[in-house]
Amino acid sequence: MKVANVTVRRLAIDSLSFTAVLALTVGGFWGLFLVDASLFTMVVFGLLMVPALLSSTYYLGKDINEATHKLIA
Repeated sequence: MKVANVTVRRLAIDSLSFTAVLALTVGGFWGLFLVDASLFTMVVFGLLMVPALLSSTYYLGKDINEATHKLIA
């Protein structure tokens, strides 16, 4: 039971992290678009935010994969 609790907790934390980074990335691009920011500014913002998005996606996917193996077995 403890393994299931830890697994579900890790999934919840990584899901919240992914949701927050996704919201910040999309909201940031939308905000830059609304203020008519230059293309250079959008590229710099993308270079700063997209790695965080990819990292949180990777860890969420890894935790989903581990959870399916632990909870099914």
